[in-house]
Amino acid sequence: MTDDGLRQSAAEVDVLDLAGRIIANPRRTCVSQAGELALANAVEAFWSVALEAECMAKAEALRAGLRRKGLLNLTAEEFDEAARLDSRIAAHVKAIGFAMAVMRNTATEEEN
Repeated sequence: MTDDGLRQSAAEVDVLDLAGRIIANPRRTCVSQAGELALANAVEAFWSVALEAECMAKAEALRAGLRRKGLLNLTAEEFDEAARLDSRIAAHVKAIGFAMAVMRNTATEEEN
């Protein structure tokens, strides 16, 4: 099969289904070259999304910190709303940080 043919076949693979089959029975699941390529592409794409989420979370955390310090020009009502959202942002930042640690294989029980 040519590289283009392999890429086309990989594009048709349901990677979540394939991953589930591998997880369910790792010793007996046979994976085609197209399946391997599809999984590699998926890992690269998921990693890209995770890195973007991490950057977004860090930016949101910084913005939240600036709000708390009064360095952004907000009305009193906007400040109150920002304060309510800060706890939500902090929870998302923590969740994304833990997910990144898991993918990097550096997660600890304390982080969860």
